[in-house]
Amino acid sequence: MLRVEVVAVADGCRCSITFDVVEPSGVVMRRKQGTEKWHERGRPSTGMITEVWITPAGVSFRAATFREQDAFAVGTGCFKKFSEANRVGHDPDINWASVESVDEDGAKLDWNDQVMAWGDDRCDGSFTWSIPWEFRVRDGPAKVFAIVEQTATVTRAGRASAEKAGAQVSSDLNDRSVEDPIFE
Repeated sequence: MLRVEVVAVADGCRCSITFDVVEPSGVVMRRKQGTEKWHERGRPSTGMITEVWITPAGVSFRAATFREQDAFAVGTGCFKKFSEANRVGHDPDINWASVESVDEDGAKLDWNDQVMAWGDDRCDGSFTWSIPWEFRVRDGPAKVFAIVEQTATVTRAGRASAEKAGAQVSSDLNDRSVEDPIFE
């Protein structure tokens, strides 16, 4: 935190105000209300559209923009060898997102995220991406302020689940196929 004093002097009078400059510290996601999850029946798969808030709450961050960067997965179980031999990337939207509104949860971005999990084989395993999030003020330099974990898990029974920044979704192998129109 940076403490700043702003001073104004006019006609022999001096006034000042001191305030603290607070940087963003976290990312919170929730499944977007009114959207369908994504699932392909007969395949371990699931996905969701999330809305994104920047924390701490009580700070507007309207002068800042935000984005996530690329990250490579670490695999467990049946995905361990694959992730060691291949760079399983997270495909970020590297455009800068602005603050849409400010509420009790934080500064809500004007950007939605797609969070998914899928597999072709029925096995027990997961991928985890540790995704750097950056902010900048106006056109200033970018600074990483949080690392957000995204996990995609599948089970031998065909259950798929995905989790990111507090948002979660899951589907079973034989759940009905569904795809929200927002998914690309």
